[in-house]
Amino acid sequence: MSRPHIGKKRKWDDAPSQSQGRKRRTIRSGESSSLDIEQLEKRIAKDPSNNHNDVETLLQMLDLANPDAKLNLRTGIALCKVFSRLIASGHLNKDNHGNNQSQELSAWYVEQYRKYRTTLARLLRSVSAAQRLPLVHLCWKVLEQDAEFLGNKVWVSESMFKPFLSAVVDIPGGTDVRETYVDEYMNQCHDCCYHSLEYFSTHVATSEDGKVLENVIEILSLLDPPPTSTEDLNFLAEPPTKGSKKPLITPASLRRRAEEAWLSVIRSPHLTTGLRKSLLRITTAKILPWMSRPETLMDFLTDSYDVGGSTSLLALSGLFHLITAKNLDYPSFFPKLYSLIDADLLHSKHRSRFLRLLNTFLSSTRLPATLIASFIKRLSRRALFAPPAAIVAIIPYIYNLLKSHPTTTFMIHRPPHPPYAKSTENLGEDPFDMSQPDPQKTGAIDSSLWELETLQSHYHPNVASLARIISEQFTKQQYNIEDFLDHGYGSMLDSELAKEAKKEPVVEWRIPKRIFTRAEVDEEGQEGEGNLITRLWDFG
Repeated sequence: MSRPHIGKKRKWDDAPSQSQGRKRRTIRSGESSSLDIEQLEKRIAKDPSNNHNDVETLLQMLDLANPDAKLNLRTGIALCKVFSRLIASGHLNKDNHGNNQSQELSAWYVEQYRKYRTTLARLLRSVSAAQRLPLVHLCWKVLEQDAEFLGNKVWVSESMFKPFLSAVVDIPGGTDVRETYVDEYMNQCHDCCYHSLEYFSTHVATSEDGKVLENVIEILSLLDPPPTSTEDLNFLAEPPTKGSKKPLITPASLRRRAEEAWLSVIRSPHLTTGLRKSLLRITTAKILPWMSRPETLMDFLTDSYDVGGSTSLLALSGLFHLITAKNLDYPSFFPKLYSLIDADLLHSKHRSRFLRLLNTFLSSTRLPATLIASFIKRLSRRALFAPPAAIVAIIPYIYNLLKSHPTTTFMIHRPPHPPYAKSTENLGEDPFDMSQPDPQKTGAIDSSLWELETLQSHYHPNVASLARIISEQFTKQQYNIEDFLDHGYGSMLDSELAKEAKKEPVVEWRIPKRIFTRAEVDEEGQEGEGNLITRLWDFG
């Protein structure tokens, strides 16, 4: 749209007059200053009809990508003030009933305002990391004035909101920008949250960049819990009414938008194993509260549970929630859970998480004794080859299971079947079948806990003393598992070093004169030096 020629033409204060009228001022990088910006802003505020060309001058300053980022920011703030005054005074009202020149000026101002918002969204992608957050706040200020003066439809449908969201999502390494956007805007204004979720659903489905998916997951995982009632909703613009074309924003509609966004993420072809694990870690705390129909996650969780390894461990919590809260029928849950107690589990970094979840899964006293006995026996067998830090968590947990399910305590006092003999020909046979995948058919209930008795002779004194609780009377009601789960080699060593010795240990030793050599005695009784390593490798 061409610049309108309205009102009396004026000349620049610092430029020579032109015979053919005023020419457009060209702004070069480094020429603008804070004083120029302030003067232009004041001139526009004084007479917006005759000084409208100064708006275009400020836009040129903003669009230069000036190396002085602070100067660019001042220009953007000045334009925000300018357009705020113009909107309040009605200069951007295209439907005004003035003369043709007034209508032409209003249309021109609208076009310049569109350019301004587009430029801000574009600059957000190109500015340095130090200038991103101030520019994000400026962009949001522009959206606020759109919502205040132009209505709730404009700030969503016009040219800035979606480019702004696209920049927030796509900025490489823009974690600070995304955290600020969610904490200060999405969590505070539910209409912003609603339309952002709508955009994320489409953007994830159409984007071919896997990094976009990762950034959207980062944003969604920062959302606060959903509002529970209409009174909890806060709006940037006036909420749409029931008679409007847009749906009424309610807690239910907001949850549906979030559900669509999460499902777009889960169904994305760019969902890698690492991202799947990230989703599984936050399923219970972040995803399920936003799902209006949690059962839609059934396939995602069961598929993840069947993968095996750490992925199955991470899927446990969400899947158990669907079983208990939504009556999901998944008969193979306990057999799969039983199979997860493999040789690598007790050496895994997810060991503590698994034992916490297992404590929840087996807490019901209605579970059959044969099932509980299988888990007790399998944990005991795995403890024979586990690190000490894992054993000190397993033994108290088995104690709690025995207390909660008294019918399994027969395993403690039952002798091996058939009994052990002193001869090496009959070492006894354990009826427990470790290779049986069904915990109901392992025969563990007919076995004994000889593994825990073996641990009473463990090389680590803490493990040995803790294993003796199985041989004592069960006077303690329950152990607090949390006191044992976070132990490692470091914590166990520190606890040993912190103990005070009751008496000094008796040690017989002497300082050797040599380490890799030994003395040789000749025929006269004189010692000479011989190389021990040479002698060891001397096969002659």
